[in-house]
Amino acid sequence: MNLLKTKKTSILVLAIVCIFFFFFQLGSYKLIDVDEPRYAEAAREMVESSDYITPYFNYQLRFDKPVLFYWLIAGSYKVFGINEFAARFPSALLATALVFFTFIWGRMVISNTFGLISAVILATFLEIIALGRMSITDMTLAFFICATIFSGYLGSFTDDKYKKYWWWVAYAFSGLAVLTKGPVGFGLPAIVFGIYFLLTGQLKKNLNIKYVLPGLLIFSTIVVPWYYQIIKIYGKDFVDYFFLDHNLNRFATKKLGHLQPFYFYFIVVFAGAFPWITYFIASLIKYTGQLIKNININKIKKFKIDLFQNAENKIKTLLYCFTWFLTIFIFFSSANSKLLTYILSLFPAIALITGYLWYEYINDNKNNRSIKYSAIAFGLICLIIAIGQLFFFNNILPNEVRTNTQFVNIPSIALFLITACMAIVFALKNKKILILSSKPVLMTGLAFILLYNVMPLVYNAGQKDLISYVNFVKEMPGAKLYTYSLVKPSVVFYSQKEIPHISDHNYEYFDKVYNDTAPSFIVVRNRHLDELKQRYNYFLMNRGVRYSLISNINAKFFKGE
Repeated sequence: MNLLKTKKTSILVLAIVCIFFFFFQLGSYKLIDVDEPRYAEAAREMVESSDYITPYFNYQLRFDKPVLFYWLIAGSYKVFGINEFAARFPSALLATALVFFTFIWGRMVISNTFGLISAVILATFLEIIALGRMSITDMTLAFFICATIFSGYLGSFTDDKYKKYWWWVAYAFSGLAVLTKGPVGFGLPAIVFGIYFLLTGQLKKNLNIKYVLPGLLIFSTIVVPWYYQIIKIYGKDFVDYFFLDHNLNRFATKKLGHLQPFYFYFIVVFAGAFPWITYFIASLIKYTGQLIKNININKIKKFKIDLFQNAENKIKTLLYCFTWFLTIFIFFSSANSKLLTYILSLFPAIALITGYLWYEYINDNKNNRSIKYSAIAFGLICLIIAIGQLFFFNNILPNEVRTNTQFVNIPSIALFLITACMAIVFALKNKKILILSSKPVLMTGLAFILLYNVMPLVYNAGQKDLISYVNFVKEMPGAKLYTYSLVKPSVVFYSQKEIPHISDHNYEYFDKVYNDTAPSFIVVRNRHLDELKQRYNYFLMNRGVRYSLISNINAKFFKGE
C-alpha cells in the first residue's frame, strides 16, 4: 500500500501505463478512414506548401477546424517524417499529458494515492485509449479543456501568492483549446467555473481583475493572431463556414447530420468508461447522497445559491468534479449533432469521481460494499461479453469480412471469462489491490487482441485494397487516379497528391475521365460496377473486398499487397 503514496513510484507506474496504452505499436497500422488521414493529409499539405495559416485537404480549402492540431502534426512530421506514427504522436503525447495532469491535480487537492488511482483509471478507459491513439483533434481539445478546468480550480484552491499564476495558465490553455476547435474551448470551462463558484460563493473572488485582465491578454495573444490572419484573407467565407456552419449550426440545427437520440451519451459513457463503469455508477450514487446532505438548508431558505460555501475540501472537490461531468454531459446532450468523441473531456471527471471511491476503499477501508457489488456487476458484464462473442461477434464485423460460419475470437472470449471469474472471486475475498489491478490487466490483454486480431480484420475489410490501388497507380508513369462516389481520405494521404473525385451519377465528368488519352484509374465501390458497366466498357483491374479498381486501358495484371 505504501507504494501508492510515493511520488517517484507513481510517476514510474504512470509512465509505463501511458507508454504501453498510447505509444506501443502506434505506427504499426494504417491511418483509418475517414478522419485520421484527413487531418494527417491536411498537415502534410501544410508542410509541403509551407503555408501555416490556411489548412487544405486534397489541395482544397479546409475551414472545418482551426489550425493548432495541424501545426502539431506538422511539427511531428518534421521530427519523425511523414508516417502513421508521426500523425498520431500529438494525440498520444497529449493523452499522456492528460493522465499526468490528472495525477498532479489529484495529488495537490487530496493525496498522492488519490491522484495515482484516478490517473490509472483515466489511462485505462476504453475511450481514452482509443482516441489517444488516433490522429484526430479530440484528444488535443480534451487536454486543453481539461487543463483549463484543472488550472482554474487550482487558482481558487492554492495559496494567494500562486492563485494568479494558475489563472493565467488556465487562460493560456483555454486559448489553445480555442485554437484547436473554436469557441467551445472557452465556453465549456467558463460554464463549469461559473456554476461551481456560484455554488461555493467564490465567484466574486475569482473574478479578481488581477487574474482576469492579464488572463484575457494571454488568451488573446494566443487566439487572435491566427484568427485575424485567416479572416483577413478569407473574410466572410471563413466566418460563415467555421463559426456559423461548423459551430452554431452543428450545435443548434440538424443541418450537418450526426443525429442521435437524447440518450446517446449514456451509452457512450457506459462503453467509454469500461472497465470502470460499474464503479462510477456506485460513486455517483454514493457521492450524490453526500453532496445533498452537505447542502446548507439555511441558504435555500434565504434564496441564496452559494449552497456549499462552508463545505469541507472533500465535498468541494467532489462538487467540482460533478459540476464538470454534468456540464459537459448536458451541454452535448442538448446539441442536435452528436458524436461519441465530443464528450471526451468529461472522462477525467469520471476518473476522479471513481478514483475517490477507490481511494477511500484502499486508504480508509471504506466503501467495501460498493466495491464488492461493483466488482461482481463488472464480472457479470465480462461474462455477458464473453458469451455474446460466441453468438454475436460476427454481427459487429464489417459486412465484407463476415464469414458464413461464426467467427469466434478465442483469446478475447478467454480473456473476458478469466476476468469475470477474477473480479467475482477477488471481490468476495476482499483482495483490494487485486481488484484494482485486474482492470489494467484486462485492458492490456484487450489492447493486444485489438492490435493483432481486430485491426487486421478492419484493414482487410477494404482499406488494404485502397492502399494497394494507390501503390499500383504510383508505379504507372503518367497514370491518373480518381474516385467515384467515394470519399476516402486515405487515398489522398497515401497518394500524396490531389485525387479528383467524380460525384455519384456525374457521367459528364466520368466521360471526360474515361475518354482521356492518359491512363485513368478509378476507385469505385463494388456495388457500382454493374451500373457503370452499362455505360462504359471499362477494364476491371481488381475487385477487392469492398472496392474495385477500373481503368480506361487494359493495364498489366494488378498485384495487390
